[in-house]
Amino acid sequence: MRIAQITDGKAGRCVIRLENGMEFPIGRKEKKNLELEEGKELGTNQLQWIMEELVYPRGRNYLIHLLASKDYTISEIEEKLRKTSYPDIVIEQIIHYGIEQHYLDDARYAEDYIRFHREGKSIRSLKYKLREKGIPDDILNGIEEEDEEEFLYPMVKKYWEKKKGDSYVRRGKTTQYFVRKGYPFDLVRRLITRLEEERIV
Repeated sequence: MRIAQITDGKAGRCVIRLENGMEFPIGRKEKKNLELEEGKELGTNQLQWIMEELVYPRGRNYLIHLLASKDYTISEIEEKLRKTSYPDIVIEQIIHYGIEQHYLDDARYAEDYIRFHREGKSIRSLKYKLREKGIPDDILNGIEEEDEEEFLYPMVKKYWEKKKGDSYVRRGKTTQYFVRKGYPFDLVRRLITRLEEERIV
């Protein structure tokens, strides 16, 4: 496989792009030692050696570096690896390593996320955020939700009472505020109607 392009990157590395479109990161010193240059032909065995002995260990260390500062979902790690030009086959190996070592665990991430962000937010809204982070549905479906209407009502009531203006203005502001937080439009309007019917104005 012929090397089509070599691009210098950050932190002493560069990105090798092969003629089939495959890319992988490698250290500049490694590139120099292997005498890699544009137009050079890489044999199958040499390419496999580079993946196993250079690219995979670099990606594994990158995973550990990322997780040293915060937790990530599997999907987030995959995205970060792709953005740094790791090929899919190496990404799969790195993810497998992370799961095997218990560094990556989407179920644990979801549990910790909900516990940390629980105050003032519904389980449904947190599950929505987790879905955006790539947590799969089979994990999210196992998380029980509370009675969202009864959970949200005190917060809508408190926000409503703080707002000034006529009912029309307060209704609009309250609806926008809670919908932006991820609560269903119909639920918010139903609670506002409940407040108005109870004459909390």
